[in-house]
Amino acid sequence: MTASIFKTWNTSRNLYAAYFDNYSLEQLNKIPAGFNNNLIWNIGHIIVAQQSLIYQLSNLQCKYQRIYSTSLNPAQNQPKI
Repeated sequence: MTASIFKTWNTSRNLYAAYFDNYSLEQLNKIPAGFNNNLIWNIGHIIVAQQSLIYQLSNLQCKYQRIYSTSLNPAQNQPKI
């Protein structure tokens, strides 16, 4: 089971990393009209959500969780970590 979890984690990380190869920094940071988030924020949110599960199951605290909370977006002032 552990091998399957790591394979899934690795596959998803590679998919997100491909965005950095296929889009410019300007494209990744652009917030489209009618949306609250950009691609960078969404990728960060997904990665932190995955990490949060791992940390919570290990009884550890994930300090990045506050930055990519579902109640925040990149246009807001981000909390300091």
